[in-house]
Amino acid sequence: MEVDDGDAPSASRRALNAEELLEEAEREAGDVQLEAVDPRAVRRLAGALSKKASVNLEQRTRHAGEPSRFLESEIELDEAINALQAVAAAPELYPVLVEAGAPETLVSLLSHDNADVAGSVLELLAELVGEDAAEEALDPTLALVAALEAAGLLSALGQRLTSLDERVPEEAAAARAALNVLQALVELDPAASPRVLGATGAWLLGRLTGAGEAGAVDALLRAISPYRKRDAADADEREYVESLFAALCALLIEPAARRDFVEAEGVELMVLVLKGRRPCRLAALRALDFAATECPEAAARLVARGGLGALFGAFMGRVGARGRREEREEEEARAVSLVCTLLCLLPPAEPAFARVAAKFVEAEHEKVDRLMEVLFRHEARVQAGEARLVAREGADPDPDALLLARLDAGLFTLQQCALIAGALWRVGDAGIRRRILTLLHQRARALSTLRDVILGRLEALGDDGG
Repeated sequence: MEVDDGDAPSASRRALNAEELLEEAEREAGDVQLEAVDPRAVRRLAGALSKKASVNLEQRTRHAGEPSRFLESEIELDEAINALQAVAAAPELYPVLVEAGAPETLVSLLSHDNADVAGSVLELLAELVGEDAAEEALDPTLALVAALEAAGLLSALGQRLTSLDERVPEEAAAARAALNVLQALVELDPAASPRVLGATGAWLLGRLTGAGEAGAVDALLRAISPYRKRDAADADEREYVESLFAALCALLIEPAARRDFVEAEGVELMVLVLKGRRPCRLAALRALDFAATECPEAAARLVARGGLGALFGAFMGRVGARGRREEREEEEARAVSLVCTLLCLLPPAEPAFARVAAKFVEAEHEKVDRLMEVLFRHEARVQAGEARLVAREGADPDPDALLLARLDAGLFTLQQCALIAGALWRVGDAGIRRRILTLLHQRARALSTLRDVILGRLEALGDDGG
């Protein structure tokens, strides 16, 4: 049987076509040679990018509504972005790229009106900070990442991602490149995770769940729920649980997410985790602290759902007594913060407020003793922090440096302890007042000690804090 191969090219014909194509490509290339990537070339490429971006911006502004008038400059800008791909092969030259101002230009282009231009930037960034670059030259890559962050990379990424339509293939590719960038940032610096989540967490979770912010909160709570009854099995699962709580706290910065948290019974879930004394109890306490901030509904729900017992267990230092020092200190600070929030947010006439205040009467005012012990300890730390700064910089240190030194030493917790004591004094209970005065007098202190700390807090907050 013969096969008609008239429509099928022979092997010799295919080879001939390949040779012709090669010859054509060589003719088109002409005498062009690949340029070596050296500091001079990097500066030239960065300069070209800056110039093309400026020209395009000027033409877009001048000829708004007439795309044909700035189309050529946009093509040239895209070519300038793509030309920087060559620098990814020489990450040791990233400091030159930073010095030339490329990070600022690239970050600014993420907000370009043309999504294709922003997509080219995202693809370039994914190459520049990718795994290969980090393995070959870690320190220069970290320096580039630091420069990008300083230029506002995370904020720009968050804004760009929300405008992408992943039904469009080019924009879907840009979203994938952005995910690669985010992954690289976290792998290079795990401490950047909260910043990354703060800027892009809502978009990431919405992308995973196909829902908005409310759906993201609910999805996280569902993922956390199994760990109210069991611990993570290994290190990878522990990291997964930590990431869930980190994402939740990042979302709870937004007031709308705090309301969603209350509606989705997030307070109840965190209370169960606290009562179960699981390893993730500190994360649950942290989430409650975030949720109750400026959210009276969450504060009232915490009291109504029986959360005071677990909260004051942490406040007294009983729950995390065997944990690492850093964990114990954070648990103490979170518990103080949450108690302060309850006493400051709940209306004094409400039963919920009375239930919180009554805790300080129990067991012969032991919680007042604990409150003042924490207050005096943090007062000493703040004074020591001030002394160290004065010893280092002289008797008249910079006010901003002084404030930072005091905050690092524990000023925020000191102020919250003073606010708790002030709220309790306002209750008018004679036993609580006597106990506070006794503990102050034992340290040769007066009520003015508390007043001065509270006034310092109000002064730092400004008029809005009054």
